[in-house]
Amino acid sequence: MEIYGCFYRSKQVKKLYCLLLFLIAISSSAAVLMKTVDEPLTGLSNNTIIAITPHKGAIWMATSQGLIFTKDGGETWNRYDESNGLVSDEISALYSDDINGRLWTTTNHTVTISGMTVSHADGLTFTDNEGMLWDTIQPAGSYGYQATVFDLTGNDSLLFGASWAGGLFGTFDGGETWRKIYYSKADSLADEADTTSYTNLYFSAVVDTSHSDSLVLWAGTANGLMRYVYGPADAKPSSNYIYDLASGDGFLFIAGDSGLSRLDFG
Repeated sequence: MEIYGCFYRSKQVKKLYCLLLFLIAISSSAAVLMKTVDEPLTGLSNNTIIAITPHKGAIWMATSQGLIFTKDGGETWNRYDESNGLVSDEISALYSDDINGRLWTTTNHTVTISGMTVSHADGLTFTDNEGMLWDTIQPAGSYGYQATVFDLTGNDSLLFGASWAGGLFGTFDGGETWRKIYYSKADSLADEADTTSYTNLYFSAVVDTSHSDSLVLWAGTANGLMRYVYGPADAKPSSNYIYDLASGDGFLFIAGDSGLSRLDFG
């Protein structure tokens, strides 16, 4: 049988061959759209890099057009966005839990309210297998109107999120349960009443593990820098109602309704 492009002496074979070429072309095109971004010589998918973190031997970057990562120093790039796993393309934070092998990220989309375009947070999205599967959860503080999560930080089973309108929130058991974290009782009451306190507006957070007997969470708010000190279970303060705090010589002194407690965090 002589072949000239798609012209055959057999019309049935000709039709089958042309259909096969068409299907191969479609599947190849889909694979390219789903798995790659621009070649390094033409630049990344977006010039605005929000965050960079190493994760399982790859370098991951958060952009306003999805997540991109490279395993070969930038020779080739892969991408995840709304078309293949993420809730939306606009990323605001990225965190790698190297101990448990989980990659966390946060996404946002825009909505129009009274003619104004505003940001709406989608929650927390994570993957345990480098993007093969993505899951999204919505603990309090991680989603909603202007609740962009600007930063994620943690250590082992601890994870904290710094959200603008959502405030500070975290988990102490790897994501099984979540809770809001407040600087003061007044902040808690203000949040419940749906009013705004500058110390409830967060944009950064980092965990400090350099202390011998405690973990310190530093968090930036619209009203300055906050420090939260977490000690071991057997080092809980003697008081439930705290009147004042003071630090010095590597110790934290906690004055409350049941006396004075001291925590070594030097």
